[in-house]
Amino acid sequence: MSYEIRLHPKAASFLNRCNQATKEQLKSKIRVLENNPKLKRSGTDIKKIRDASQKHIG
Repeated sequence: MSYEIRLHPKAASFLNRCNQATKEQLKSKIRVLENNPKLKRSGTDIKKIRDASQKHIG
């Protein structure tokens, strides 16, 4: 299953300003993230917010 990745306008602007080699490298990493967003990646800020099996209290 593939997921949709949406970039913040500032991130998209940054990507557009990068040189071609950097753009391709970043796009490649984004495609990997689209295809497997749950893969653990060391040093990333992607964190599980809560376990779906837990009840929300509050």
